[in-house]
Amino acid sequence: MDSIAIQTLLIGIVVGVSCSILGVFLILRKMSMIVDAISHTVLLGIVLAYWITKDLNSPLLMVGATLMGVITVILIELLVSTKRTSEDAATGVVFPFLFSVAVILISTRFSHTHLDSHAISGNLEFAAFDQWVIHGVNVGSKTLFINSIILVLIVGIISLLYKEFKIATFDQALAKSLGMMPLGIHYLLTTMVSLTAVTSFNAVGSILVIAMMIGPAATALLITKQLHITLFASAGFAVFNASVGYWIAMFVFMGNVNLATTIVVVTFITFLSVWILNPKHGLITNVIKKMKQKSEFELFALLIHVVQHQSSDKESQVLHINLIQDALNWSETRYLKILKKGIDGGYLTITNQFLKMTPTGRSYYDLKIKSWSSTV
Repeated sequence: MDSIAIQTLLIGIVVGVSCSILGVFLILRKMSMIVDAISHTVLLGIVLAYWITKDLNSPLLMVGATLMGVITVILIELLVSTKRTSEDAATGVVFPFLFSVAVILISTRFSHTHLDSHAISGNLEFAAFDQWVIHGVNVGSKTLFINSIILVLIVGIISLLYKEFKIATFDQALAKSLGMMPLGIHYLLTTMVSLTAVTSFNAVGSILVIAMMIGPAATALLITKQLHITLFASAGFAVFNASVGYWIAMFVFMGNVNLATTIVVVTFITFLSVWILNPKHGLITNVIKKMKQKSEFELFALLIHVVQHQSSDKESQVLHINLIQDALNWSETRYLKILKKGIDGGYLTITNQFLKMTPTGRSYYDLKIKSWSSTV
């Protein structure tokens, strides 16, 4: 890999880690789709800043876009605070309005300026070609340098205010009582999200930013609920997704597919794999657990049937091994399977063609009754 290829990969990794760390807090605060809103409304901030500066390379464009992201959140929260509009409805009203205003301004005043593509679209394959030259010395990719600064800033702020972020995320009332200013933490997070989104859009595009901010964090939350572990796991998944996505795009498809979208696909596959294969709460684990619970319940139903009729007047009518199937309304296959499980487990025994409960079965039955009664 040459220098440009390495820098391209590093851009994807740095952007991914920055987004994934913030994504954890967004998901925990139920603010996932705010990224989608910001990805549209920052265009208005860029348009207004360009209107003032008339320079696409001005740093004020980044400032304007970041401020517009914060304003977007404020407007959404103002609508939600009226108690007459839900958060998703408020989001669906605010960001199309702000985005439409930006499009109108571009169409009427800046139709010959590529403000829309500059703000929203990105091409990761060519991001590293924008090199930073200082006094004739090439110091590397400008995009990589800027996003690395953003990553250091995010890690620094969250490390410094980790306790405040944690408490404000899970219990805002407690944070307020402790004097932690949860509202300030909220808007600090919003500012970091806006700044990260703006600096990342130009390199990787809005789709990849949204995917990187939500995908790794959602994947990490499938395997752990401890915040500090989730942050590291989310960053790890972001590095994995960017690296695997780059390898697939550049070496499997020989650069004939879009790199950003390949990383998005890998992000989804990673999430889906963890969702299915997670040994604790994965889909396969849950299916096996439910099948086991169903089998245990059926065995317990058979034990109840035996307990209710053993040593009763109807014992000869309902506990004969050839009659139990009809009494429980089970299929032959199902009955024989549960009967075998009960006998193999030492819970049941057959005496003179009649089903009897063993002492082990009685102990198991009493234990289940006690445990279920305590949960009612």
